[in-house]
Amino acid sequence: MNNAAISIYLDTRHKKANGCYPIKLRVYNPVTKKTKLYPFTKIKSEINNKADILKIINEGFTMQLALDKIQYSNKPRGTNLKLKFFLNECMHKSSNIAESLHPFSFEKFEKEMFDNIPANGNLSSCYQTKIEVLENHHKIGTASNYKLSKKSLDQFASTISKEISFNSITPDFLESYERYMLDELERSETTVSMYLRALRAVYNKAIDDKIIFPEQYPFGKYKYTIPTGDKVIKALTKEQLASLFNGIPKTLEQQKAKDYWFFSFYAQGMNIKDIALLKFQDVKEDSIQYTRAKTKNTGRKKQKIIYITMNEYILDFIKRYKTLSSSPKDHIFPILTKGLSPHEQHKKVKSFTRYINQHFRKYAILNGINEAVSTYWARHSFTNTLINNGASIEFASEALNHSDIRTTQNYVAGFEENRKKEMMKELLKFQLDE
Repeated sequence: MNNAAISIYLDTRHKKANGCYPIKLRVYNPVTKKTKLYPFTKIKSEINNKADILKIINEGFTMQLALDKIQYSNKPRGTNLKLKFFLNECMHKSSNIAESLHPFSFEKFEKEMFDNIPANGNLSSCYQTKIEVLENHHKIGTASNYKLSKKSLDQFASTISKEISFNSITPDFLESYERYMLDELERSETTVSMYLRALRAVYNKAIDDKIIFPEQYPFGKYKYTIPTGDKVIKALTKEQLASLFNGIPKTLEQQKAKDYWFFSFYAQGMNIKDIALLKFQDVKEDSIQYTRAKTKNTGRKKQKIIYITMNEYILDFIKRYKTLSSSPKDHIFPILTKGLSPHEQHKKVKSFTRYINQHFRKYAILNGINEAVSTYWARHSFTNTLINNGASIEFASEALNHSDIRTTQNYVAGFEENRKKEMMKELLKFQLDE
């Protein structure tokens, strides 16, 4: 008698980007009344051309009936025949293991079923899967970060004659990688943090999907801790803002950069990508209403709408820089054109951001500001101005569309440090006055 019920299950809880659902091995323990689902990519098989089978499995099925036709067909052909053999093999193997366990436990079942599967090589495919998911959701910038993360880890591994895999990456490996990045390549802690947070996300997903065991996780207490990154709050003072706002640019490029930078500032720190994506339909009588590109396609049922109150600067900016089109669904500003793919949009926005930063820095230097001021400073400067004018953290968090108020608190903590330094300078002035 079986201690557990084994079946092949169409997981309709998780719809894939192509509209299909993944199939998984379903194991039910009647004693504890608990069910677990396992991806077929974990199951070792002797069948030829397993890659072809996994491709079909990864694509998924639209309905249970389509899966049943393959599983119970008397005359399957070609790849469907191989898929049927593979599924039957998995069922047979898992049923035999379940029958041999007295009493049955998921821990013992997983050890018998999956322990002999080498983890080497799986990390690269998990990275690639994550990148494809991000690209399918038009998260091109984030996908690019995952690519850079994997490339950086590959480069380090090659220096010690290793290949990255779930087995080779240990806390010691990550400690060595951090030293390599900081000491040899002279990269910042922020870069290390960014790359390793991507790696950690890949590990978490692999554990959720039962591709690896939790014991293989190299992060956390008594293991490896990702550096927090350089906490540098980049904001302009009230005096610097006044100098830049009232200053006169020397070139048309500097004027354009100045105008876009201050539009971002007055639009509550709106980033260049969101500015580029603004459409005429987003402009209402007394406000701009839009959803941040960063939060789109994140699985949230209801996307949060950000409201930007109109003022004279915003109205004048739109009037001067808007395109000639008046179609509600057309972009307001001539940064993006119709028909661009997500990758092409990403390149255009990146190029335009670089253009604004390049010319705004030149303009800032003309006004006695030698720091590398960028569009990113507009958001922090907006926040700094709010806080200095007495706004509460809750108000600032709402204006910035932070989902977690702790993010806003981190901003404010940085500003407080700057204030402390200025206050200490004031306290020591009496020494100079004597």
